[in-house]
Amino acid sequence: MSVEEVTSSTPAGLSRLRPTFPLMGRIRNGGSVEWLSNHEKLQAPGVLCPPGLALDKLEALEVADTSCEPVFSKGDILLYDKSTSSGAPAEMFGHRCVVKDEKGAISIRQIKPTETAGRVNLIALTPNALHELDKAVEWTSRIRLHWPAELVRIKTRTGVQAVKSDEANQEPSPKSDSA
Repeated sequence: MSVEEVTSSTPAGLSRLRPTFPLMGRIRNGGSVEWLSNHEKLQAPGVLCPPGLALDKLEALEVADTSCEPVFSKGDILLYDKSTSSGAPAEMFGHRCVVKDEKGAISIRQIKPTETAGRVNLIALTPNALHELDKAVEWTSRIRLHWPAELVRIKTRTGVQAVKSDEANQEPSPKSDSA
């Protein structure tokens, strides 16, 4: 058995049968979510569903750059609940969520309670993003799975392939001539 077969958790030949999650958007700039247009969604590859997850209840976001490190890396996939909660109910407190604030901005944040009813603190998950304190939110959706890029498999028109990590895309370091 090859390493590819083990990490994909899909026996050879079954990847064509495995369902995929739609890629709904990309995360950039330390946690801001950019939704894909309908055309981009049709062109985007599907993310192969990990075994045991409810395909009908989750959607995928891709981390598009390195601005979310060290928490999320480029190519990582976040699977979140398709259904949203109005506002920020108490069951969201302490969890990482996709959040739409009162001004319409969508981001990835941890939800913390405040003293003011109907308002929450949106805690940035990365060092280069700012916390947003005492904010009203339109809706929240809990992130259920952070899937590292090295484990993600996507389905394209030409087959199934791995998402490469940054390390695989970097130029090799120059060799030392001292011997």
